[in-house]
Amino acid sequence: MNTLQSIYQDVRQIFQQGTQSVKDKLTSLFQHETMTVEEIADFIQHHPNTMRTQQTLLGITYHFYHLHLEEATFYMEAKGKQGEHILYATAYIDSQVLFTYRSYGENPSLNKKVAIHNFH
Repeated sequence: MNTLQSIYQDVRQIFQQGTQSVKDKLTSLFQHETMTVEEIADFIQHHPNTMRTQQTLLGITYHFYHLHLEEATFYMEAKGKQGEHILYATAYIDSQVLFTYRSYGENPSLNKKVAIHNFH
């Protein structure tokens, strides 16, 4: 029984360290006043907790990304073999939208700066 309790404590400690590590990375990433849509998209695409799906329709491959961190939820759609063309990206906490990017909107730019002070 002691061994089982020891394993439980080790697993619990690993999860606590992992959670703190994610918090620290997220905090350091969002310490800047602004980030570009491209930087946020890169963060979503490469985060280890991102759930990815893809679909090919009429020969075009679409990628869908979902990421939940703490209270923040990120969602992104992209097309291309590697998801290189960002179509849509958004982030929100509960029902409050923090930012939304649409490639088909007015003056779409991946270099557009997004205020991220609400991510804290």
